[in-house]
Amino acid sequence: MADRAPLDKLLRPRSIAVVGASEQMNYGGRMMNNLITHGYAGSLYPINPKRDAIFGRKAYSTLLDVPDEIDLAVVIVKAELVEAILRECEEKRVGAVLIISAGFREQGTEEGILREHMVKAWSERTGIPVCGPNCLGVANSAIRMWANSASSLGDGPLPTGSVGLISHSGATAFGPLLNRSKDHGLGYRYIVTTGNEAALRMTDVADYMLDDPDIKALCLFIEGIKDGQAFIRLADKALRLGKPLIALKIGESEIGRMAAASHTASMTGNQEVFAALCRQKGVLLAKDYDECIQLAMCCQYGKPLMGDKIVVLSHSGGIGGFVGDKLGMHGLQVPPLARRTTDTIGQVAQGLASVRNPLDLSGTMQTEQLLDIVRVLDEQEEADAYVFATHGKSPLINRLHQIDKMTAKPVYLLWTSSQEDPLLQEVRNHGIPLFFLPDKLAATLSHLQQFRQRTRQGSEEITPHLAEEPPSGIPLDAAAAVTLNEHEGKRLLGAWGIATPDRWYFSREEAIREKVKQIDFAQAPFVAKIVSSTITHKSDHGGVLLGVSQPEEVIQFFQAHAQQEEVEGILLEAMVKDKIELILGSTNDPQFGPVVMVGLGGIYTELFKLVTWRIAPLSKREALRMLEEIPGLLPYLQGFRNMPKRDVDSLIETISTFSQWVYRERDRIESVEINPLAVLLEGRGTMALDCVIQRKLPLT
Repeated sequence: MADRAPLDKLLRPRSIAVVGASEQMNYGGRMMNNLITHGYAGSLYPINPKRDAIFGRKAYSTLLDVPDEIDLAVVIVKAELVEAILRECEEKRVGAVLIISAGFREQGTEEGILREHMVKAWSERTGIPVCGPNCLGVANSAIRMWANSASSLGDGPLPTGSVGLISHSGATAFGPLLNRSKDHGLGYRYIVTTGNEAALRMTDVADYMLDDPDIKALCLFIEGIKDGQAFIRLADKALRLGKPLIALKIGESEIGRMAAASHTASMTGNQEVFAALCRQKGVLLAKDYDECIQLAMCCQYGKPLMGDKIVVLSHSGGIGGFVGDKLGMHGLQVPPLARRTTDTIGQVAQGLASVRNPLDLSGTMQTEQLLDIVRVLDEQEEADAYVFATHGKSPLINRLHQIDKMTAKPVYLLWTSSQEDPLLQEVRNHGIPLFFLPDKLAATLSHLQQFRQRTRQGSEEITPHLAEEPPSGIPLDAAAAVTLNEHEGKRLLGAWGIATPDRWYFSREEAIREKVKQIDFAQAPFVAKIVSSTITHKSDHGGVLLGVSQPEEVIQFFQAHAQQEEVEGILLEAMVKDKIELILGSTNDPQFGPVVMVGLGGIYTELFKLVTWRIAPLSKREALRMLEEIPGLLPYLQGFRNMPKRDVDSLIETISTFSQWVYRERDRIESVEINPLAVLLEGRGTMALDCVIQRKLPLT
């Protein structure tokens, strides 16, 4: 965001006016109470025409009566009164507006929708940022500004930190994500709840926070994404800065989608597409509150995980082995230690430990020798991180703190005793990332490792450059049908360098006997197919004839189908042998634009559904990652167990080229399906054997 000043007024206000302030514990009362109780040091002006004072502070009848400048106006009035308050905000020249009030688009009524349009138009006209409506508020813990109407903050001190939290749901942000973060010693620098996002969107706020040097990561609770391209740009920026986006998204089930729609009128979108975007752009997609918080805690911790080699140290072989098992299941290594390392550790432990990784240190875990063992591991560079799976008293916790200060490697603690143990507060005070479940630990470290791998990409990997458009192509606008027939579709693919078999096209009006004579049937066998814009599954209509070797077979096939109204002609193509069949397709996602799909093709597409997705355009490296994600596919293509090797390089090139094409043509193409895409023997390329291309209908 080029101009930070407007959001400074929202998140760093020197003065706040609360319109609808009260001493009762309603939304207006809780807003005042939270600001006062938690020590906001700026000027605070309650606005209520029925009161002279609120919580001992002079009250004003209107915003215009306040004698000083107002950075932030908080609006907590009936929805029908909001427009009049906004007129006062404009006249007073407030810096930013926070609308807590509900009664807008989320109601699903025409009146509510019009109110929200009014708020959006007002913000655009005046240039004053509006957060909300239908939100719970914001916070900046660094300046003790808790401008929200949450009922669960309590009276005690709230920790600050280096993580930003942005949420469509106010109750989620100031409820479980704030309260459960205390269990892990996590503090948020900023909390912003955006509600309906009439004007200011999550991506705007996140862009502002990423520019803050004190922010190390952002947590996003997402009910729906209004601008998919803005989210993609945000993810790219976060990756370049090395600041993870941690996403928790509603909408995995129909129940979640319905809840989001009724809550903030959000469109949750396709969860599978969103998950693919997260993999592609390095967004860490958390499964639940705890995973989101634990990821954030590891980012705040300050020691990034720079590799996948983990050394596990425990007082129990069973516990250590179970932890190692989970780490391995999540793609991390628990490597064997070098002989010189195990010999030295054995000497330090005086034979009272099993020195294989995971290390079973038994009683040595509770002694000073623990520091010496970690020094040995550090000197031999055996690990990228240490996991201590144990519990104990203050001396152990203090030693772990010493180890954390001593080593440059990250240290993680899996606590194996009660979560109610009062000693855990000492752990939180030291800032060591704390876990209670081995699977959560492993999933978190796996996420962090994947993010670091993504940050090592060059700028071309993060935002691929588009290839030059081919010098010639087939104008899509010239096609009359919404669905292009196979002949038209393959001409388009060929213009973009995607190979197709040699073919001959016979229209219904052609003198087929003369044209067939020009074909060398020594190249047989061929396949004959009907060409139709309306019949896409040709085999189901008897529209495919395999093994054609004689001209008369072509003529008979033509005569059998040429009189059908839906048939525009027939294709004769060389049959392709020695191939592996994949599917390569795309569809125009309403939020993110063209989405590319790769998977097993032919009849196996619907049977096994082994496919993966990415947002176009793709680099060649990203195309390779897609192949790696499909279980067993890449080894199969590379010649598993002496099977013939396939042209993987050509396949990667084809996927990347295809993604560039559908991205460029996103305003004219709705969907493409190449099924099957034949992957030929190594050095022989790939070939589109069939395709269905649907044009995007013009807006009327």
